Amino acid sequence: SKEDVLRQFLMGNSLVSICGAVYKRTCIDIDKNYLMYAHVSNGEDSLQKIELFDYAETFVYLNKALYNYRMGSGMTTKFDANYYGSFKVVFKEIIRKEKWNLPDFEYLLSIKVLSTVGRAITQTRLKRWKNYNDHKKYLQKIRRDDILNEYIVNVNVIKKQIQKSHFVF
Repeated sequence: SKEDVLRQFLMGNSLVSICGAVYKRTCIDIDKNYLMYAHVSNGEDSLQKIELFDYAETFVYLNKALYNYRMGSGMTTKFDANYYGSFKVVFKEIIRKEKWNLPDFEYLLSIKVLSTVGRAITQTRLKRWKNYNDHKKYLQKIRRDDILNEYIVNVNVIKKQIQKSHFVF
C-alpha cells in the first residue's frame, strides 16, 4: 500500500535511490521548476522520490538486485559540510506532505531526521579538522538546528529504530 511505502521511505534507506525505481511519466510533474533545488548536493534522490510518492497511486516492490550500485563513492568516502543542510531541504518537503496522512507521521519523520543527523555526525570522522574547536562548531551548528530540536524530543521513543553508531547525540 502507499502507506507502507511511505513508512519504509521514512524509516530506512532502501527506497531512497532514484536509480532503483521505474515509474510512469504521469508520476512526474514535468512542468515543475527544480531550480530551487540546484544547491542540494545530498538528498536529491529523496526529493525526487517524494514527488513520485505524491503522484503514484500504486507501488510494486521487487526484492531483486537489478542495478549494480558503485560502492566506495559518495557520502561514505568523503566529508560534506553541507550534508545536513541539503537534507534539511528534504525534511522541509516531507513536512509539507501532510496529505500523506500517516497516523504516525511525527514518529516516522523523527526517525528520518535523527538518522540523518547521525550520518552527518559520523561522517565528520572523514575530515581532517584544523583543530578541535572547528569540529565542535560544526557539531554545535547541527545541534542548534530548528528541525533537529523539534524532533529530538522523540529520541527515547525511536532510539531502537536508528543505528547504535548514530545514537551519538
